[in-house]
Amino acid sequence: MAERSSLSIAIVGGGIAGLTLTVALLTKCPHIKVTLYESAAAFGEIGAGVGFSPVMVRTMGMIDPRIEAAFIKCNKGNVNPDPPVWFTARVGDKRKKGVELGEESFTIPAREGPNGGVHRAQFLDELVKLVPEGVAQFKKRLRDITEATDGSGDAILHFADGSTAQHSAVLGCDGIKSRVRQIVLGDVPEAQAVFSGKYAYRGIFPMTKAIEILGEEIPKMPQMWLGYHAHILTFPIANGTLFNGTSTRKLLLSWLTRLQLSHLGRDPLGRIRTGWCRRLATR
Repeated sequence: MAERSSLSIAIVGGGIAGLTLTVALLTKCPHIKVTLYESAAAFGEIGAGVGFSPVMVRTMGMIDPRIEAAFIKCNKGNVNPDPPVWFTARVGDKRKKGVELGEESFTIPAREGPNGGVHRAQFLDELVKLVPEGVAQFKKRLRDITEATDGSGDAILHFADGSTAQHSAVLGCDGIKSRVRQIVLGDVPEAQAVFSGKYAYRGIFPMTKAIEILGEEIPKMPQMWLGYHAHILTFPIANGTLFNGTSTRKLLLSWLTRLQLSHLGRDPLGRIRTGWCRRLATR
């Protein structure tokens, strides 16, 4: 057994990335003490889908075969076409002339191997099982990181509950609004999330309902429905039992403040559907 070193690593953020990194370090570097800090009271993910290519799945296996097995468990039941296809692009906007609604425009090929969509929360639950008791600490919202005054060069993490923790290094996996990034980079634009010019609405409903609307085959395969200034991605998740859809629209503006975005409400989704294939507009 490898001798345990004094090196300790703090991982901030208990999402899919944070858990994967935790499992990786525990597997590849068992001599290093690893602590995972999560701001919530328990591990949890939004109820939406996420897709992984074969390269990503193979990478999971290289990190730890149990992570790849977790993905396959969550993905089992999804239909994988032969030859492999990442997405099939289709016409979704009836304003496009000279083509049929739903007509296939092109396909994006995929490499051989396990791939496709999984339910985020389901996959996260499987990753949680790989983390031993005592590694994760909850209700730890990071406020600041300072250098230790004992000459060790360690980092001191300061949490919202008033507690602190000392570690050799800190790795941030705390998402798009990362507090770790803000602390490392300082008060500069690069430390803040930047509006992409697009907004998206997600939806999940039973695969049986999707089949009623779109037919037997299309809902079971990843689809990219294209239109003017918008697109819709659909693919199966939760072992093929749920239909995951994301409607994305480009704003013809350079920037919206958070307040302006909060007033968009559900109406922009209606504008996405305007002119689109009736089947896609079905709630």
